Amino acid sequence: ISQKGYAYSVLAGTLNRVAARNEKVIRNLLPDDPIVAAIPSNNVDIFAVSRKGRWTRFAEKAIAGTGSLIMELPKGDALASVIALGADTDLVFLTSDGKLFMRASAELPSRKTPGRSAGALFRDQARDQQVLGVRPLQMLGVLTADGKLITLQPGQIGARAQSESGLIVPGLAAEDTVVALFP
Repeated sequence: ISQKGYAYSVLAGTLNRVAARNEKVIRNLLPDDPIVAAIPSNNVDIFAVSRKGRWTRFAEKAIAGTGSLIMELPKGDALASVIALGADTDLVFLTSDGKLFMRASAELPSRKTPGRSAGALFRDQARDQQVLGVRPLQMLGVLTADGKLITLQPGQIGARAQSESGLIVPGLAAEDTVVALFP
């Protein structure tokens, strides 16, 4: 995944061969658009969400050989998180105001190709509320600005996270803020 939101697909066999020769894995990068992340996948769907809650989902095999823009975004928005999504599951979203939201991935259908947003995740997203990340529902960690790690078991993220108002991260101090979500 590049800084400007392009996805490139590389076969595992190609990776091994190119690495052995110390060559570039991706030769057709756009100028001033470095790679910022790699997502191991196995012919599954790619799910992406922007800071302002726009999302897309498409089959990995739809990525063009020269790369594909994951999602067109308006000025002032940027990709927040991209994950490989093997099977339908519940997805957990962390927002900058310290809330967790859960949505069933089955309700977020796959598109045929990357490029266009499928819509907004939240109906009433506040202007200052930004999505920081998305992960499948499992044991999750939330890192705070004060350096605290809050671990959450799936049972702690329930019906309240499925609502439009979300669930405030349990154990988050009132003066602290969230910075990252990870497995």
